[in-house]
Amino acid sequence: MQAASTPIITCAECGKQFSHHSSLSRHTHRFCCVLKNKSINQKQQREEKIKNEGIIIELHDLIRDLKNEISNVTRSTGSVNIQNNNNNTLNVTINQFGKEDLSDITNLDLDRILYRTKLGLVQLMEHIHFREKIRKEQ
Repeated sequence: MQAASTPIITCAECGKQFSHHSSLSRHTHRFCCVLKNKSINQKQQREEKIKNEGIIIELHDLIRDLKNEISNVTRSTGSVNIQNNNNNTLNVTINQFGKEDLSDITNLDLDRILYRTKLGLVQLMEHIHFREKIRKEQ
């Protein structure tokens, strides 16, 4: 008598070999890592597809609403005319160097401004030149 050779059955996904169909079935339903990863990926893809479909539906609704609003605005107004008439006059006065009006700067102001070493000169220029413009505008 010859011993019956057992057929070797391999998993199509991971290549693992089994001697019985029941072992292969148990493996594919419970233990095969490749199938588990595929099912997880398919589940994630389905969830993303459902999420994207919801977003697409919301966007279509938004587009429809905006089209309705645009048509309502064009029906109610007809046309829009905008006219801008701007007459701006700018007077520039240039004083000679050394002939600035320094009458409102006191010695105390000079001490305070120049005490701030780095910003002192900038503040002094602002105080001399730009305070003059503010006084003339008032």
